[in-house]
Amino acid sequence: MASLDYIDVDLYGEETSAGNPKTYSGIEAVKNAFKNYLLSDPGDYLYYPSVGGAIAQILHKNMTATILNNLTMSIKRQIENDFSGIIINVLQFIPDYETGVLEFFISFSVNGEQIDTSLYFDQKITEAIKYEYTYIEYVGENLLNFCINKKPDMGSNTLGIDNSLNLFRWGEYVFQNFTPADEYFAEIYAICNSGI
Repeated sequence: MASLDYIDVDLYGEETSAGNPKTYSGIEAVKNAFKNYLLSDPGDYLYYPSVGGAIAQILHKNMTATILNNLTMSIKRQIENDFSGIIINVLQFIPDYETGVLEFFISFSVNGEQIDTSLYFDQKITEAIKYEYTYIEYVGENLLNFCINKKPDMGSNTLGIDNSLNLFRWGEYVFQNFTPADEYFAEIYAICNSGI
């Protein structure tokens, strides 16, 4: 396996103690260049304005499981389109809900050499995926009473369809049998969404 003969300058502009730009070689140079590519914005590459912006598309978005899955596929396609010599082995987002940090991990191969690298984002991870959902089977009057009892603890959470679950969700509670045909639908909907 031939070693990679690449050199790259630190993407954050770090300098050595002598004041020279910090440089990387071999696999470290490829990792640095790839991080720069991932963190770039569309248009950063003058001669290739459509290249870049792989990670920029997640900024200011809710980090739901569905969005992270779609984003993973989108980034994989973009990398494969922009770099013909890269083979992606693993590409995944790893959210840490306790610290609010989102890790982007990628393992790829260039010229037969495997490279593993991670990027960390301290973007706020929203409530939409922070919850470990509690599934509620109640319907009718039982569900109405449940909502009346829970309302003081629900803050600004509202009841609505969660498209990723295809069910009604009220904060952490997923109403797995609740439909507009429920005899108490209007009352339950009004209680869950009152005070908003």
